[in-house]
Amino acid sequence: MQIIELKKGQTLHAAGSIVETIDIISKGEINIFNEGINIVLKGGTICGLPEMPGDTYNFTYQAATDATIASYPYNNIDDLISMIKANPKIAPILVSNVYKSYQTAFDACQKQLQEAGETYRQIMSDYEQYPSLCTITGTQLKAYPEVLQQAALPDITLVPDWKLACVNAIIENDASLRKTFYTLNIDIDVAMIMNCVQALNALCQYSFEILRYTKNLLKETAAFRSAFTTIKSKSDQIMNGGEENLDQVPEFKDVLNTLLAFGNVDAETAEEFADAVRAYASSTVTDAYSDEYRKVRRDVASHFYKVYKEVFLASLSESLIPDAVRMFLMFGYCHEALVSTEQTAILYRIMKSYSPDPGGHIFTMPEWLTMIYNEEVVPSRNEFNLDYPGYLHEQKSQGNISEDEMNALMDDPKAKLDFEIANLFMLSNRVTCGRASAFVPVFDESSITKPLNEAYLRSDILQGKVDEIKNDDYSIFYRNVMYSNPEIGVNTFSYAKEVMPYFILLPNCGSRITLWQEIEGRKRDTPARFCISLFHSADLSDTLLQGFADYRWEMCKTIQGIHWNDVTDPSLTSEYCDYLQFYKKNRTLTEDQKEKLHDQLKKYSNHYNQVFMSDYMTYMKFEKTGSLRLNKVARQILFAYCPFSKELREKMSASPQYGDLLKTFQTKNATAMHTLENVFAKVEKGGFEVPEEIRSQKDYLEM
Repeated sequence: MQIIELKKGQTLHAAGSIVETIDIISKGEINIFNEGINIVLKGGTICGLPEMPGDTYNFTYQAATDATIASYPYNNIDDLISMIKANPKIAPILVSNVYKSYQTAFDACQKQLQEAGETYRQIMSDYEQYPSLCTITGTQLKAYPEVLQQAALPDITLVPDWKLACVNAIIENDASLRKTFYTLNIDIDVAMIMNCVQALNALCQYSFEILRYTKNLLKETAAFRSAFTTIKSKSDQIMNGGEENLDQVPEFKDVLNTLLAFGNVDAETAEEFADAVRAYASSTVTDAYSDEYRKVRRDVASHFYKVYKEVFLASLSESLIPDAVRMFLMFGYCHEALVSTEQTAILYRIMKSYSPDPGGHIFTMPEWLTMIYNEEVVPSRNEFNLDYPGYLHEQKSQGNISEDEMNALMDDPKAKLDFEIANLFMLSNRVTCGRASAFVPVFDESSITKPLNEAYLRSDILQGKVDEIKNDDYSIFYRNVMYSNPEIGVNTFSYAKEVMPYFILLPNCGSRITLWQEIEGRKRDTPARFCISLFHSADLSDTLLQGFADYRWEMCKTIQGIHWNDVTDPSLTSEYCDYLQFYKKNRTLTEDQKEKLHDQLKKYSNHYNQVFMSDYMTYMKFEKTGSLRLNKVARQILFAYCPFSKELREKMSASPQYGDLLKTFQTKNATAMHTLENVFAKVEKGGFEVPEEIRSQKDYLEM
C-alpha cells in the first residue's frame, strides 16, 4: 500500500494511462470525468472500480479538494478482493459508499441519456422548421440529407427496475445494514462490492455507447446546425423589425460545434480542438505550474488560432453572423460551460452594443484582422523585428520558398493574415494577459478579476485616458518629418506631425499593454501599434503611462539608429544612458541620490529602459503636480525631451526646480519660432500661400 497526498486540481490517474492500482479515498473528494460524464466521489469509497487492471483508464481521476489516497497494486480482480479483506474495519463503510457511488453514476448516466435524446429531437425539430425560415428570410433552401439519415438512440434500459429498486432500498436502509449485515462476515462485504462492480461496468458501457452516438450525431449534422443557427438569427431579426432587444439574451447551446461548423474547420483540427476545450472545461486543475495544467493549456492553444482563422475567414463572406460566432471572434468565447449565464449575458450585451471607434484608431481583433486581410494596413513585424516582405525574403534566402512562391505570397491576403495571427495575435494575446503561466486563449470565467462591465475598454474610455495623458505630455505622438516644395522656395523643412497610434484590443482579461512596433518599416509618419486587453483589470492610466514610456524610448532608438546611446549625438536615450552609466562620477547628485539610483538599477537588473520608464511614470504622476520625486539630472533630461503642456508650464513658473528648465525651453522655442517666421516671410514674399505643413509647425511651437 502507498499513501498519496493530492492537492486540489492534481490528477491521480489520467484517461489513457495504464490501470495499475486500485485506490481508497481516505480523505477529500475525487472528480471522475470524461467527455460524457462527470461525478464526484467522497472519502471512504473505492476509486477506479469501473476500470480493468492492465487496460487504459476510461476516465480521468482528479482531486476536487485536497485528498489523501491509499493506493494498492491492481494486477487482477483478486487484488481488489484482497484489498477489501485487508481492511475489515472499514469494509462496511466501503460497501455503503460504493452503493452510493453507483447511485450517483446512474443519475449521471441517466442525465446523459436524456440529453442525447433531447439533442436528437431538437435537431429534427430544427430541420422541420428550416424550410419556413428560408421562406421568411428569402434564403435558398438547401438539402441536408445527412440529417434525415440520423436515427434516434435505441431504447436503453440502463438498469432493470428491480435492480434499481434494490439499490435504492440498500441506500435507504444504510444505517441498519452497516450495524446488522455488513459486519457479519467480510465475505458478505466482498460479494456486495463485487456485485456493484459488475453493475458499474454495465453502466459504463451504456455511457460509452451514448457518448459515441452523441458525438457522431453532432459531427454528421454540424453543417446543418451551423446553417440553421445563422438563418434562425436572421429570421428573429426580421420578426423583431430589425431591432435588438438587449434585455432578452438568447440561450447559448452547443457553441463549440456551431463555431467549428460555421468555420468549416477540417475534421481533424475540429475534433482535436473540441476534445481539448472539453477537457479544459471539465478540468479542476488550479495549479498553473502543474504538468496537468500545462498539457491542457498547450492542447487548447495549439489549435485555437487555427480555428479562429477559419471562423474569421468564414465571417467575411456572411452578411449575418451568429451571435456565438461574434462573441468568439471578439472575446474568445467558445464553450458555454466555461462562462456562467450571468457573465454570458454581459458578454452578449457588450457584443450587441459595440460600435467601432469613430476616430479610427482603436480596434477589436476581428476589426484589425479585417484591415490586414483587406490590405488596408500592412502586417505587423514579427518577433524577430522583420516586416512581412523582409520575412519572405528571409524565407527565400534560406531556401524554404522559391522566388515565384515569394512573389505570389507577397500579394496573398490569406498569407498576410497567417503572418499577423502567428505573430502579433498569438504573442501579444499572451503578454497582455499578464499571467503567462496561466494563460489560455479561450474565454474562461475564472480569468475574470474585475467585473466585466467595469473592465471593458470601450473606445471612448480608452481615448479619454489617452487624451488626458496627451494634455500633459503634449508632444508624445509628434514626430519630425521632412517637407519639400522647391516651387515655393522651400527645399527642406522639418516640422512636427502628430501620428496617433493604433490600439488593438486583445480578446482576453488582462492587465498589461505592449508596444508591438513604433513605426511601419522606415516610414516615420506611420502609426505605432499598441496591444491591450479588451477587459482590462489594472489601473488604465498607469498601464498607458507604462506603455507610452516604452514608446518614448523605442521611438527615440528608432530615430537615432546606431547612435541611440551615443551622447555626442544628444537624444533622450543617449543622455539617459550616459546619466545612468556614469552616475557615480556625477557631482550634481548627492550621495543619497546615488545610493537610491544604485538600488533602482539593481531593481531593474541594469536595464536602462526600465529605469527610464519608472522615472517617466514618476514624472507624469507626481512631478506635474509639484510633488518632486526625481533628482535634478533625471528631471532635466525628461523636461528637455518630454516637456509639459503650456498650462502645466505656467503653473510651474514659480517653482525653483523648474525655473531654469523653463527658461531654457522658452529660449529654444523662441529661436525655433524666429526661424519659422523667416520661412513664412520667404514664402509670402514669393507670392505663395503658406502650406499647411509649415502652418502646423507654428501651432506646435505655440502649444
